[in-house]
Amino acid sequence: MYVEVQPTEYFKQSVEVKDTCKICNNITSPIVIHNTTKKTDNNHYHLALMRFCSQCKHYFIDEFNVETMSVFGRESIENITLQDVKPELPSDIPISDNLAAISPIGKEIYLQSLKAEQEKLDHIAGIGFRKALEFFVKDFVIATNPKDKSKVEKMLLKQVIDKYIKDDTLQTFATASTFIGNDETHYVRKHSDKDLQDLRRYLHGFLHFIEMQLNFLDAQELVNRPKKS
Repeated sequence: MYVEVQPTEYFKQSVEVKDTCKICNNITSPIVIHNTTKKTDNNHYHLALMRFCSQCKHYFIDEFNVETMSVFGRESIENITLQDVKPELPSDIPISDNLAAISPIGKEIYLQSLKAEQEKLDHIAGIGFRKALEFFVKDFVIATNPKDKSKVEKMLLKQVIDKYIKDDTLQTFATASTFIGNDETHYVRKHSDKDLQDLRRYLHGFLHFIEMQLNFLDAQELVNRPKKS
């Protein structure tokens, strides 16, 4: 669908936008409420178009990058591009740079699962948290046992936990997370008194103690450095 906007102070122009709502994804030809423009430099504007969905009753924003050019001292529109804006969802717990460095995919899966949970996609979120757990566990074990990388990659998650994670607290959180995570992926739940919230709590505990272990290894490296004469 096309709508008329005013991308600069002096010109109006029709731009093409999707006829679906960004919130509910229904095809509704959302109603244009307002558009506003901010000049970012001599030849660029940032255009925001507010629309309203008549089905889910929510407002949402389309954003455009507007390029202009001057011809004989007069400004004209050269190009208008729809921007794909996807703000990063903040984590509900701190994930340090050290942990993100050893398990960047684990962090990404965790954040996507968190977004799914916030959007009430509980069944999808549980599967995602279980997958994030496997990446966090295996990436941590590989980081501390680099010679066993190819072996760890092929092992089952529970086997990795039993063989490589010796700290009782860390092993307990990892094992409990695995039990509930497996329930989220299987047809029959073995632990019916536990749910997605318990999985996330146990996973939080596991990540907290991983952070402590990483800090300990860093401190240990410092303490064990050869003494300067």
